Amino acid sequence: MEPGQNEIRQENALGRSGLNNQQSSFEETLIQLDLLILITYYK
Repeated sequence: MEPGQNEIRQENALGRSGLNNQQSSFEETLIQLDLLILITYYK
């Protein structure tokens, strides 16, 4: 394996996990919004 190739792979993995974290937090905010709408709707 050439030097530096492993580092690039690690950066790619970190970038992917960062994207996944952003996506999951976005889904969490959507769920919170849904809960807020349900609560206000049933009051």
